[in-house]
Amino acid sequence: EADRDGLRRMLDLVTGLDMRPLPYISRIWADKLSDNGLIRTPCLSDAAYLQTLKASLIERATICSDHAPAGYTLGDECFLATSGDVCFSEHCLADFPAFLMRRHGTPEALNAAWGRPVPEPSKLPLAQAREHSDPGAWVDHRLHAEDRFTSAVALGRDAIRQADPDARVGFDGAFDTGTHSGYNWWALSQTMGVWNAYWQQDQHLALKSYASPDALTGLWYGGYVYGPGGKTHAHHVRWLPWYSLAPR
Repeated sequence: EADRDGLRRMLDLVTGLDMRPLPYISRIWADKLSDNGLIRTPCLSDAAYLQTLKASLIERATICSDHAPAGYTLGDECFLATSGDVCFSEHCLADFPAFLMRRHGTPEALNAAWGRPVPEPSKLPLAQAREHSDPGAWVDHRLHAEDRFTSAVALGRDAIRQADPDARVGFDGAFDTGTHSGYNWWALSQTMGVWNAYWQQDQHLALKSYASPDALTGLWYGGYVYGPGGKTHAHHVRWLPWYSLAPR
């Protein structure tokens, strides 16, 4: 109840200043990793966790919707993981065969993609994939992990829209363009209406290329904006806001 009261007070404060809020009402992140970094908690294939997340978002969006939010963020620095080769939980392993059929369509197409017969699809962490010269099992494992993250974001969007049907929903503080954070930048950009990144140029190019025309996009900006050599340069700090406003 204290959390809900705090949310109401913040919304009243922002709207009292004649501004539209963009409430931060959740965070999708890895609380911990186990089994040598192969299992993420909470698991984004765990139906019980996803149901709890959905109920929480509906409740909070119901509180926010009367204040005409410009959008909603599912959190700052949402991510799948920052290390480890996650998504080997029992829930993820159970979902993997269905994902492969969604991706490849038929067993024959899967066999062709992996370059070998696949009688029973199984994920492989990177080290084992290298050991067995089996890149297909690892690549599809990583694509499945990214799919689990994108699906959780989509669930969050749909939950919020149950309370606020026209809501723009996304998250901010995206980490990088590598796979371990769980970001399929194209798929996320088709899912999210709020997309805020850091200052790295590859992230900006992804946003400018992929984000929906009506999405709220932006970047974190301030004294920690580093340029060449890992240092803050005055000319770079002055240039960055103008670059962020440039047409896609």
